[in-house]
Amino acid sequence: MTVLDLSGMRAYLDGGIEEEREIIAVFVSKAEQDLNAIAAACAAQDEHEWREACHSLKGSAALLGAEILREACFKGEKTQDVAPETLESIKNEINAAHKDVVQALREEGLC
Repeated sequence: MTVLDLSGMRAYLDGGIEEEREIIAVFVSKAEQDLNAIAAACAAQDEHEWREACHSLKGSAALLGAEILREACFKGEKTQDVAPETLESIKNEINAAHKDVVQALREEGLC
């Protein structure tokens, strides 16, 4: 599993670099909002908001081709163990995967 596979997005966009940059800018902005919501839900132990934020970021990651981030968000969305330690651990996994995606985007010159 790779950190980032832009081939699906690129096939859909048919090579438009400006469109790529727009989609990536939206992803980066939306991901920050979702990460903040995940952190807030974790701190508040709000299971509903936790699942919603994980689901939202999972969709964005899937569209971008960020499979490791998508998997981490899926794990968060579907976890049955909502103990604070579990949510904190998953949150850290999501944050690390997101950091890797942003780094990969930078390496591609897209972020």
